[in-house]
Amino acid sequence: FDPWDLPERALFGSREWYFFTPRDRKYPNGSRPNRSAGSGYWKATGADKPVAAKGSGGRTVGIKKALVFYAGRAPRGVKTDWIMHEYRLAEADRAPGKKGSLKLDEWVLCRLYNKKNNWEKVKVEQDMAVAAPPHHHRQNGEVMDSVATDAMSD
Repeated sequence: FDPWDLPERALFGSREWYFFTPRDRKYPNGSRPNRSAGSGYWKATGADKPVAAKGSGGRTVGIKKALVFYAGRAPRGVKTDWIMHEYRLAEADRAPGKKGSLKLDEWVLCRLYNKKNNWEKVKVEQDMAVAAPPHHHRQNGEVMDSVATDAMSD
């Protein structure tokens, strides 16, 4: 899914949303995760950060990975304001499991939010853009919509 489609699928939340999801693999026998989603992809950013439980004496129990959503295809994707933090178990067996396996280490907890933290405004702007008729431009005697014109000017 595209990140802007996920908030309406959540049971609650207005500025951040949490989801459990299987950690999909790019290749069946590999450990590389599949980060494609909707009309773009999630790109990892920064270093993985250890997560320690209170009262564990500082023992790492999980790993937090930060990802940014890019619209389009790599490497020419356009960076968006959508951020996801992926939380996974630290000492989990990362070897590929059997197809259909529901081992806990194959699942991650994802925290999704919009960096500008104004989801209500973003949603209204998206709804208005969808409802508005496209602007038309003339070029060489042909009528073109603004999306095609903008793409040509890039």
